Amino acid sequence: MTNIKTLVRRLLGGKLSQKELSELWQRRDVTQHMQREWDDCAKPAEEDALRENRIWERIVPRTELSGKPRPELRVAWRRWSYGFAASIMLAAGTGLTIANLLWRPAPEVIHTLYSGNQSTERIVLPDGSTLWLGANSSCRYAEDFRSRERRVELSGQGFFEVAKDPARPFVVSSGSIDVTALGTAFEVFSDLDGRRVETILRNGSVRVSLPGVTKKTYTLSPDQKFAYSTDTRKVVVTQVNARRYTLWHERMALSFENQPLSVILPRLERWYNCRIDCPEEIATRYYYTFTLSDETLDRTLQLLQSSTNQAPIVYRRDGMHVRICEK
Repeated sequence: MTNIKTLVRRLLGGKLSQKELSELWQRRDVTQHMQREWDDCAKPAEEDALRENRIWERIVPRTELSGKPRPELRVAWRRWSYGFAASIMLAAGTGLTIANLLWRPAPEVIHTLYSGNQSTERIVLPDGSTLWLGANSSCRYAEDFRSRERRVELSGQGFFEVAKDPARPFVVSSGSIDVTALGTAFEVFSDLDGRRVETILRNGSVRVSLPGVTKKTYTLSPDQKFAYSTDTRKVVVTQVNARRYTLWHERMALSFENQPLSVILPRLERWYNCRIDCPEEIATRYYYTFTLSDETLDRTLQLLQSSTNQAPIVYRRDGMHVRICEK
């Protein structure tokens, strides 16, 4: 059988032999397309014939043609013209169908990656940027970043070191926010419910937007944190020590350096995939420094509870639901 690309070229050039035309007709996808084209062309002809009959029936009683046979030349010509148009469309449609089958762009390949409990993953993206994926997180990105922007969809926690490419902005979508950077290092974090999303800039510059919420954008400088809550619909930008927030990606473990429980507990929830309830006055009052690798949830809670430089706190655990309070 002749190569299909050769058949297409010869079809479009009007040089197909009878044998080659027969080969085209044997292709099921081609014949199905031609049948659809034929059905679509037949419909207008039938509708026009019905309309013309109704018009003729209203005209004849008022003219000298009453009682005489109806002339058929115009209708015959119209039907022949529709048939001729259908034939042209079939030929053109066949060529276009085969051409589309052969030369349509390859479908975009999307990668989706997941991390599990107490794990971090390092991923090199197609443009040379690096992503460290936090525990119980996921990301989606195109295999080749072929569009005009390099977009990553993140759920959970990720630290990005972005390769510079001013012509193609690097965009991270997470929950309600889009973070756009040209060449920089930053973290994006969302809690388990996705109700609170944060961006912490380590170096460079990023622009944060909230599509569908507001047209306003926020440009961050190093050591600034952007936080948005879907509950309050409020944006808060604060000055922080970005290194303390992002130590985990350097150590490939969950790490905190003089951080309050308000920062620690949401990250423990994602690390262990659990729920931790703690009153705000306690969560903002007590600070800790520690690093976790393979410690169990109970062991971590015991360390927090028995810390000697903190006022005494206790925890109660029911499965994967933890409550923290003061003694």
